[in-house]
Amino acid sequence: SDGYSCAKQAAWGKCSESFMQSPVCDYSCGRCSAATPVASPTIVPAACSDNYPFKDGYTCAQQAAWGQCGMSFMQSPVCDKSCGRCGCTDYYPFSDGHTCAQQASWGQCGQAWMQSPVCDVSCGRCVAGNPVAFPSFAPMVASSPSTVVYPTCSGLTNMLTHNGKSIFLSGINIAWGPYANFGQDINSMDPSCTTSVCTSTRSYFTTLFASVSSSGGNSVRFFMHPDGSALPVVGGDYSKRIIDKVTTAQIAGIRFLLNLGVQHNILVNICLWSFDMVNDKGYGPAYGLWNKVLTDTTVRDSYLTNWLTPVVQTFSKYESLLSFEVFNEPEGMLNNGWGWSTCNSGTADCAKVDLLTAQKFANLVASTIHTIDSTVKVTVGSWSYKASSNVNGYTDVWSDQSLISAGGKQNGVLDYYQIHFYNGFDQTVNPFSNSMAHFQALDKPHVIGEFENAPTGGGSKFYEVLLQIVMEEHGGGCIAQVVALAAAVTLNLRRHLTFPTWRTCDSSTVTSWWFELIAQLASRCGDDLIQMY
Repeated sequence: SDGYSCAKQAAWGKCSESFMQSPVCDYSCGRCSAATPVASPTIVPAACSDNYPFKDGYTCAQQAAWGQCGMSFMQSPVCDKSCGRCGCTDYYPFSDGHTCAQQASWGQCGQAWMQSPVCDVSCGRCVAGNPVAFPSFAPMVASSPSTVVYPTCSGLTNMLTHNGKSIFLSGINIAWGPYANFGQDINSMDPSCTTSVCTSTRSYFTTLFASVSSSGGNSVRFFMHPDGSALPVVGGDYSKRIIDKVTTAQIAGIRFLLNLGVQHNILVNICLWSFDMVNDKGYGPAYGLWNKVLTDTTVRDSYLTNWLTPVVQTFSKYESLLSFEVFNEPEGMLNNGWGWSTCNSGTADCAKVDLLTAQKFANLVASTIHTIDSTVKVTVGSWSYKASSNVNGYTDVWSDQSLISAGGKQNGVLDYYQIHFYNGFDQTVNPFSNSMAHFQALDKPHVIGEFENAPTGGGSKFYEVLLQIVMEEHGGGCIAQVVALAAAVTLNLRRHLTFPTWRTCDSSTVTSWWFELIAQLASRCGDDLIQMY
């Protein structure tokens, strides 16, 4: 129920994908002979090989090292060799100095990151030399929204708020679900959909939200339609790209997602677009060829009117909705020297845009949301403080003045800044070694939306650096100007992580190192600091 047809999927070259195997779309995929479908080819690993069908630029070895072998999209025959499925063994892909025997003795066999084929022998999953099938998670039925009391904190300044109460975000990024299908998950979340893709996707997110909550997290950053491929197009005409009304299946999927937030006390930041909207990698007309939504008034208005408006109207009052993010790292699609997006087709549909165009789009999207409900928060996932501060000659290009000047809408502004940082960045814009005052952009709360697990200068336990920053001398209290050092805990949002599987280089889990920081802060500054932990 994703609004696409067999003919479209075939035209986009999807016939060989796992979700398109016979009997799905046999006619369009040319599998028919005398009205009888030809058996879809089954991938049989030759002498146990590494078959990797995804176009995400990664390898089986990388996925195995990241602990992904137990995920549904990595099931046999995908990556059998790297995942150690060539017999029942104690396969251990982590470089933390521990062994399967140790993990089993510590009672870790039931953890998500220890699912088969990891440590099958030590965890007793072997029968006649073969691993026993690991049980799958049953999807949770989404409930109606209810009043939820989210963890809050008080007595601090410049904090992000939700329903009038200050909050300190701690959670994860999730760019895709179990099928590594970037930007398509929302079309597989409708509870009425019973295909294996839909049931696996709902199960994955149900488990994800439960894991974040049980580990002490309180937020998820979800990518809705980052490259535009999930959006319905009038008449399927990608030459015009007029965006059609949001589908009933998408509304049901968003409701399912936000209901998970309600059930597990998780706040959801919905990232609408990304620089991937003009990042053409040759996947087809729906993917990364959306320059017109930025530059063509008719196309832009069709998005604001037909898709965004009904979504905001439907969900603006949901307890679990934290905010809408206009786009992730829009600097990547700019033609001012910052941009890194690709344009394989060489057409105008994937051409980079100027800064003013991106600012105008952000202004109009924010205005549309705030006009419907002024209490709904809006942000932009900025690539760096180079674009979101006024330090070292840089300019805060997402400031109120910048956005209003570009689009003309007084209410088209951000409610909080979201900044990303990776080790290769300029250290003068490192939030882990500079206070918020350094960045001269203190008119709104700051959220660090993406960062590496060991930022430069942090050593193996970077929470010590965080602690040093937030405890530095600020006469007004323990946190003062840096209170919004909130976290989306992931090494790289392109990696397919299930919280809390990521293991840091000091051999501790996300649960121990991140929440140890929170515990230390709370113990030093009292109950008013971070009550939710």
